[in-house]
Amino acid sequence: MNQTRFINYGVFLDSLAYLEIAVFILAFCLAVYFAHRGYALEEACFVSKPACLLGRLSAVLIASSFVCAVPLIYIAAASVSEGTELYFSCLAAAYFILRWLSLLLVSQSLGFLAGSLLKKTFVYLLAAPFAIIFSHLNGSFLSMFLNADRMTVVSNLLSLQKPLIFGVDIDYAGPRVDLLFAVKCVLVLLFALFIASAAVAAAQKKFAPKTAAAMCSCLAVMALFCHIYISIFPKGYSYGDKLYVTADRSGGYRVAFYEGDIRLSEYGDYKCLVTVEKGRGDLMFRLDGVFEIEKLALEGRDVQYSRSGDFIIIPEKEIPDRASFSVELLYGGRVSYRSDADSLNIYTSWFSSALPPNFAFIPLIDGDLSVKAYNFHVTCANTLISNLAVESGDGYTVSGKSNTFCLFCGFLTQFEKEGVIFYRAKYNKSTDYWGEYQSALTRRYLNPHTYELAGGAIAKPQKVFMIYYLYGIVGNPVVFDDYILLNYGFPG
Repeated sequence: MNQTRFINYGVFLDSLAYLEIAVFILAFCLAVYFAHRGYALEEACFVSKPACLLGRLSAVLIASSFVCAVPLIYIAAASVSEGTELYFSCLAAAYFILRWLSLLLVSQSLGFLAGSLLKKTFVYLLAAPFAIIFSHLNGSFLSMFLNADRMTVVSNLLSLQKPLIFGVDIDYAGPRVDLLFAVKCVLVLLFALFIASAAVAAAQKKFAPKTAAAMCSCLAVMALFCHIYISIFPKGYSYGDKLYVTADRSGGYRVAFYEGDIRLSEYGDYKCLVTVEKGRGDLMFRLDGVFEIEKLALEGRDVQYSRSGDFIIIPEKEIPDRASFSVELLYGGRVSYRSDADSLNIYTSWFSSALPPNFAFIPLIDGDLSVKAYNFHVTCANTLISNLAVESGDGYTVSGKSNTFCLFCGFLTQFEKEGVIFYRAKYNKSTDYWGEYQSALTRRYLNPHTYELAGGAIAKPQKVFMIYYLYGIVGNPVVFDDYILLNYGFPG
């Protein structure tokens, strides 16, 4: 396979979907082979059949796990060749080893159970349907019974491969070691324990209560984790609702200043103090519906408000009669949205995050295009970039003036050319960023406030975000007042 079109070795390994299916089939057949072998020697030594079965299954799993050395050796060699830092390399090793171990656990436990129950050669043929069920190929079958949204969730729940495998992943996230991945690993372990218990039950002359209790316990906990997986699976979203909101709901209210603290993680915490210039009527903020509000105070006092979806409405009677006032909000939640291209591209996680402009991770007033001052302290586990000034220290201090605010966290770096700062993925060995930027300047651009394409010359920006930016736009730059967001292409 030609690897030159992939930006880094992590993307290359993720692309080997059919190799993973082949490994599943071979591991299943290997388990069937050893399940068909007799236990004469063990029984001669008075070892019980259930103990023999568990011992042999464990031995097969341990021996087969050495196949994980293949991605591990490749990662070690590629990390030296591409010059990736230890942080990225360790995440990649953990991600791919756990993925392959999950694949081996499921395939070999199923193969061993099938081989123990059926001592016929045709059992080897069961590898094919099981490989379809536990891979991305299951979507073709599930689509006959489920609508597109449910099919995506159930398909990813069953599949042992990369989540949202048909989507285009963002280029700076690195290996996706996140909560969804952790829950899937637990589910795989529980499933393997359940299948092993079923194999022991089949080998016993009578159905032991302990075995039944183990199987029921595994089923109950599996059901719980399936529910968790489905509940945290990325939700679909509309660009017009989340990013390119054209409606004016300001009522003359304007935000003058934002300040606070932000902690980016799977479940983020936010503290935001907003200075608002008085307008007319009720005050309507847009704050994404995934956030749970712990406190909302106006000039230090709790106020009555209503909430519907992404909107918070503070009635006019609660607004003080003064030119400006402060609104304090404490809130938190898990941001996880997938686009119509099946890509997780609005989210916060342990090692990366994507909070694009006009996404309401801070309270926004739709229609307020005035320049605002910002001062936030941001805590995250990787490199942070923003359209504002970013200073590192004890976390990051993000400050400056603009009419929009965005945060991206991940394996990112920057360079400067002709007085413009360019942000890019740190580990991308295939993209000519300067050439892509020059090409983008010849195309029409998107006005994010009207969600319409426009022509004409693009003014020289202060910053250009040359990161994956496929948010309802393909090759056209998205032009804000003092910066540009550009999708340079595809990671691989």
